[in-house]
Amino acid sequence: MALLIAGDIRFDAGLVVFDKDGTLLDFDAMWGTLLIRTVEALAPRTAEGAALAADLYGAMGYRPQQRWTDPHGPWAMATTEQGLTILAATLFRHGQPWHLAEAAVRSAWQAALAPEKLPGLLHPTADLPVLLSSLQEAGIRVAVDTTDDRAATEATLYLLGVERLIDSVICGDDDLPGKPSAERLLATCRALGVPVARTAMVGDTVFDLMMGRRAGAGLVAGVLTGASDRATLSPHADVVLNSVAELQVAEN
Repeated sequence: MALLIAGDIRFDAGLVVFDKDGTLLDFDAMWGTLLIRTVEALAPRTAEGAALAADLYGAMGYRPQQRWTDPHGPWAMATTEQGLTILAATLFRHGQPWHLAEAAVRSAWQAALAPEKLPGLLHPTADLPVLLSSLQEAGIRVAVDTTDDRAATEATLYLLGVERLIDSVICGDDDLPGKPSAERLLATCRALGVPVARTAMVGDTVFDLMMGRRAGAGLVAGVLTGASDRATLSPHADVVLNSVAELQVAEN
């Protein structure tokens, strides 16, 4: 029998569910950059534009100069669709008609996330093919649960070269409650036939960890490669790791 080693914990895992951004990927390298590109496209380089940009960043809980994301804010915890709606609502408050505000945000977002730009945004937090292969070879199933939408998620996993190493993917635009609903994690466990008590949930936000707790995951692990620090994650986690690179598999 293989055991998952997470810090000082040895866990008989049948399934590991990873969040994506901030867990498998460095959060700010992707999502900070995307937000900056989007806001720069929406806010003209004028005094009024500067005020708009500040309001857009503030609405998302992001400080571009410090490259800091509020761990409890929308940019850390909302779905992509929710984030775009917040940006559009901010434009509306600045006087743009709703239909134009929404169109402008979606156009800016699609330009920021153009396929040719996506590879440069991906900074893995570990050697993911090696990590995920080691889990699969030990008989531990692997899943991803992300608030990102499915099209971008599938493109990302393909570019990372790990799409064949993942047994299940749940995304923010799937027909499921959002994080931290336990139903998301339980749906993955049911689909893969693994008891939730033998499931490890690994994520970088409080919502990831709360989802694991509410579902009854046997191990809830936080990582520090996202927007949250150790003090934020520790009350909700069995263990907090610097990154998923610290996960190991050992024979019992």
